[in-house]
Amino acid sequence: MFFVSPAYTGDICIPNPCMNGGTCQLQGLLSFTCQCRPGFHGLTCQICDACTPNPCLNGGSCIFDESTGSFRCYCPAGYTGRTCDVGNAITTASPNPCLPNPCRNGGTCQPNNVGSFMCSCPTGYQGICCETLLDPCTPSPCQNSGICMASGTNFFCSCQGGSSGQNCEIRDPCIQNPCLNGGQCRPNGMGGFICMCMLPFSGQRCEDRIDPCANQPCRNGGTCQPTNGNSYQCICPPGYSG
Repeated sequence: MFFVSPAYTGDICIPNPCMNGGTCQLQGLLSFTCQCRPGFHGLTCQICDACTPNPCLNGGSCIFDESTGSFRCYCPAGYTGRTCDVGNAITTASPNPCLPNPCRNGGTCQPNNVGSFMCSCPTGYQGICCETLLDPCTPSPCQNSGICMASGTNFFCSCQGGSSGQNCEIRDPCIQNPCLNGGQCRPNGMGGFICMCMLPFSGQRCEDRIDPCANQPCRNGGTCQPTNGNSYQCICPPGYSG
C-alpha cells in the first residue's frame, strides 16, 4: 500500500500510478494499491515476473509478451527454441531483434553483435526493456524536511515549516522569530534576517539593553537616572538646573 501526505487533496489515482496495465484502487483518501496484470508485481506493477530470473538460455534476451501474459526469447545466432535451448548446426540469418520494438516506455532498441538487442531508456526508466519506473523520490530531492510525492517520472515537494520553492530550498529565516525582547524579524532577501528592536533594546537580535546614562549626559556633577524607555533625567547639584 502506498501513502501520501495529509496535505495532498487531489485524486491519487489520477494520473494512474500503476504501470503495465495495472489498476489503481483507492484505500481511503490518502493511499492506494495497484492490482497488477498477470506477469507483474511490485508497488506500482513495475516488475515483470515472467523474465525474472531470465528463462532464456545461451545469451538469449527475455521479452514480456503482453498478448499472452508470458514471455518470449530473442535467441542469438545459432540457437532456437522457446528458451534458446536448441543449437543449430547450420547458422542462418537471424531476424531483426528490434522488430517489433521490445523496448517499452519510449525506449530505443539497438541490435548487438550476438543477435540480441539493447534498450536505450528514456529518463526515469531502467531495465532490460525499460520496464522499471525509477522512483523520482529516491533519494528525496526535497530540502528542509519537505515531503516528496511521486507522479510517474515526476515529483513535487510538500514543503514544511515555512520553506518554499520547487525543492523547498527557500527557508523563511523568521519562522521561529530569532529576535528577542519583542523585536520584529524581517527577511533581508539574502537568506538572513534583520531585527527591528523595541526601545530600549538593540543588537543583532535585540539582546542588548541600551543604557541612556552610559555616556554621562549630565553636566557639572549632575547624576543621571534612567527613566521609561530610552530616556533619562539629571539630578542637578545645588546651583545648577536644566
